[in-house]
Amino acid sequence: MTGYPHERQPLPERPRRGRTALRIVLGLAILALVFAVGVALGEALHQDGPHTGQPQTSLRTLTSLPRG
Repeated sequence: MTGYPHERQPLPERPRRGRTALRIVLGLAILALVFAVGVALGEALHQDGPHTGQPQTSLRTLTSLPRG
């Protein structure tokens, strides 16, 4: 008999401190990269927008289509 109800289960291995630090550093680096890409995209979209200066008005007269 193995004594099932009282048998101790092995504890899962904890990650080493070095691996935990590496994961944190890697996560922060990815977060910084995503932030930088977002800022660059925002700047690119901002530069493509309308430029300040004199407003330009367009005037066009509509004519009716010839009946035929």
